[in-house]
Amino acid sequence: MKFSSVINPFGEELHYFGWGYIINQLKKTLCIEEDAPILHAFTDCTIFWGDKDRPLPLEPWVGFVHSAIKPQPGRQPGFCVDELINSQSFQNSLPYCKGLITLTNHTKNYLQSKLEVPVYQLWHPKQKENYFFDIDAYFDKPTLRHSGFELRDVAKFFTCKTSLKKDLYIGHMHNYELIVSELRFHGVSPKACGITPIYEFLSNEQYIKTLTSTIGFAYYYDCAASNALLEHIVSHSPVVVNKIPPIVEYLGEDYPMYYETISPNLDQYLLDKNFIQETSDYLKQRSQKKEFTIEYFCESINEL
Repeated sequence: MKFSSVINPFGEELHYFGWGYIINQLKKTLCIEEDAPILHAFTDCTIFWGDKDRPLPLEPWVGFVHSAIKPQPGRQPGFCVDELINSQSFQNSLPYCKGLITLTNHTKNYLQSKLEVPVYQLWHPKQKENYFFDIDAYFDKPTLRHSGFELRDVAKFFTCKTSLKKDLYIGHMHNYELIVSELRFHGVSPKACGITPIYEFLSNEQYIKTLTSTIGFAYYYDCAASNALLEHIVSHSPVVVNKIPPIVEYLGEDYPMYYETISPNLDQYLLDKNFIQETSDYLKQRSQKKEFTIEYFCESINEL
């Protein structure tokens, strides 16, 4: 498919080789044609930043949808798919929409049941770097690190029983306020769980070093695609994660470290070197799928 232009609200984006970077790589491969539709890289910006501030096009367009089906409990607004498609900006632009692109079949099927426009699906790609899980560094100081914030039930991290040190990198005070709100929703006191938030925004170098020397933890309410999960996959760094359909799309049915499998006795698994190596090896094999490459992603968009 050809496009007349690309709307990329994130620019290069601060996140480690995040969505802004991916779209800028895509722009280099597109065949631009004046009368073709606009490609909108983040349709959901109309609900994140408001209809009036970020109106969707009133001319032919195709857009990526990043919102999950379910909102985050205890938080308003919910930033979910229904909020997007019911927004005034989306409704105004819908007659001009030539198609939507989702990053899981889970979201695609839901959107297709709600709308008559074509809905396509691709996996969220990730830039691959030569940074990989260091099992010796992990066992030198076994640490469970909370991975990401959006659509996560952080109460599960605060209350899970383990002898491992728990790290919670906040980055910004705003993130801590969201965490406190989430914990209160579940009736959990941050002070009662013995976790001290780390108020530090990690550089890319610091982040990848931390990623590859700890075990991640993320309990999702729902997911449309997750940068954090992809970083675990491409770096072969194990993550404790719950087994829900969109996560299974990315990790596969047989991923060894699903929360439901190991939660009855976390330490039995997280201090077992053979199990940790098995999980890392699984992710290494999974990371070889062509669908995770930016090249495949760009080719697929051009061939829509």
